[in-house]
Amino acid sequence: MQDENYSRKGDGAAASAVKSEDIFPMDFIGNMFRNWKILCLAALLGGVCAIGAYFYATPKWQARLLVQVGKVSASAERDSTLIEGVSQTAYRIRSKEFVDAVIKSTGYADVDAGEGEPPEVRLFRSSLRPNDIAGTDFLKVEFLGYSREQLKKYADALTQQLYAAHNRVPEVLKAELKSAQEKNQNELAAAELTYDRLTKEFGKVQQQPQDAQLLSASVLTAQVQNSAALIESLRKVQRDLDRRVFPTNLYPTVISQLEIDDRPASPKLKLFLLVGLAVGFFCGFVFSIFRKTTRLDRLR
Repeated sequence: MQDENYSRKGDGAAASAVKSEDIFPMDFIGNMFRNWKILCLAALLGGVCAIGAYFYATPKWQARLLVQVGKVSASAERDSTLIEGVSQTAYRIRSKEFVDAVIKSTGYADVDAGEGEPPEVRLFRSSLRPNDIAGTDFLKVEFLGYSREQLKKYADALTQQLYAAHNRVPEVLKAELKSAQEKNQNELAAAELTYDRLTKEFGKVQQQPQDAQLLSASVLTAQVQNSAALIESLRKVQRDLDRRVFPTNLYPTVISQLEIDDRPASPKLKLFLLVGLAVGFFCGFVFSIFRKTTRLDRLR
């Protein structure tokens, strides 16, 4: 009989546990409705704190530069090629050596201070993003700063460093091509004068008796032909030099004017407010559970 009572008690406890598990979600939702005032107040406080944090946070402005990689024609046998591949240029801009050079040119010398660097330097390092535009010879460079003046300073330094790395190549090549053009033009002018002289001599020889002009005519004919071939060769070289120095085939890297967004990139008020409301609501929910648990402990 006693065993049967124990069995009934055990079955009743198990049923009670199952029933508790079944009603737990409803109890959870009911607890939220019963404490809606606490939850709303906590969410409101979270939103107020988020607005305060928004106005306290230092604004970060985003700037961008558009870079067109320059082009050179390295030889007569192939078409013009970029000074440096667009992806290689992006890699160059991301490299520590290039970033250090940019920072040094702004007047800050201790570039290896790590966490000891000023906040604006750390922000520039972490936010610098060069991205190539697929299928073009352009790339977009984006970075952040705490003010427009900082952004202009770093944009000028970056432009100066990239020009120094890229534009020595087209400038030197252009000077070499100009020198080659002048030399070829002088040789072409001399060859044309020689051709004119030989054709005049050939005309005089042709006026002589047939037996007297035989040897001279054959020699002059060979010289005129050789002179004409030389002129054609020099003209071909001149055309190729003109092609290689043409502005569409030889131009330096060009960087656009700095573009700065009208509004700060961060902080975002909507994001701050959303996070504040969510955190406040969660804290209110935890407080309501703690409050209920404390009451139950007191009743026991």
